[in-house]
Amino acid sequence: MLLLNELKLYLEEIKIPFNIMNLKSIFFDLKIYGANGKPEIFSLEVIEDKNIIKVREARNELPDFCPNRHINRGGFFCLGLLDNKTKTTPEMWLDLVKDFLKAQIFVNKYRSWSENYAEWSHGDAAYYQERVELNLEKLKKYGITLTVDKLEL
Repeated sequence: MLLLNELKLYLEEIKIPFNIMNLKSIFFDLKIYGANGKPEIFSLEVIEDKNIIKVREARNELPDFCPNRHINRGGFFCLGLLDNKTKTTPEMWLDLVKDFLKAQIFVNKYRSWSENYAEWSHGDAAYYQERVELNLEKLKKYGITLTVDKLEL
């Protein structure tokens, strides 16, 4: 689980300036290059809430809530299970945020989620999706191949 202090140390190391708002909140700008090579600057707010890191875009350029774009209420990004379930390094987390923002650039242009970006189910369903995918991988070891295009419960 990534904590805000670890992220601050990493941002200092890679020379990304940030502003400390309080003990549990920082702001920083992140330059993202879209498929056309044009840079876009995203201002991000990162907060630590109950030992969980949450991030959202700070200038209201992204919707405050849009499940189809993986943006939770309050504008917080849904970053999948890596978000807080596993040991995440600051570098892994920042790479995930960059990929998320590249996907947002794609959505702004094409009005749909790109197949180039991983997509987890929403909310608790992501846990069950992970379990299914892990078990499908186990079956492959025994020469059993199954594909699941859509799983409905």
